[in-house]
Amino acid sequence: MTQWEKLEDYDLGRIANALERIARSFEKFLAPPAATGGKIIQLGEKDMAITGTKVGGTSQFQVVWNGGMTPGAAVVWTSNDPGIVITPLGSDPTGNTIQVVDAVADANTSYTLDVSGTASDGTAVKATTATVPLLTAPATGGVINQLSAPPA
Repeated sequence: MTQWEKLEDYDLGRIANALERIARSFEKFLAPPAATGGKIIQLGEKDMAITGTKVGGTSQFQVVWNGGMTPGAAVVWTSNDPGIVITPLGSDPTGNTIQVVDAVADANTSYTLDVSGTASDGTAVKATTATVPLLTAPATGGVINQLSAPPA
């Protein structure tokens, strides 16, 4: 191998090392930082603050994480109210969006929603607990009762 070939191999090695360092630097900028928490929002005509679920009704909620999450890792939703049935929406494969159904006989005035998952750095992360009011259904009718006898 000639001196020029050795110099050429040396220069190519230096260039390859420099490119690897540049690529690692870009990876830091391209990857979002790992999530450290999240916020639960209620879905409706517009994504909105939590307004509540009608007793016996259905609502949809979504967690918005504040950073990167591990793709394919389980997202676990829970409620403190056993009358609440939580079902992941099939249209969201991440598990970040759910449907909540309240039992008709629920006597509570509110329930909580919690959600946890795995951040992109492998740490467990939990969203801020959401308190959801249970709204009574509006009256749809009534009964008129006579309180006194008619005059004789």
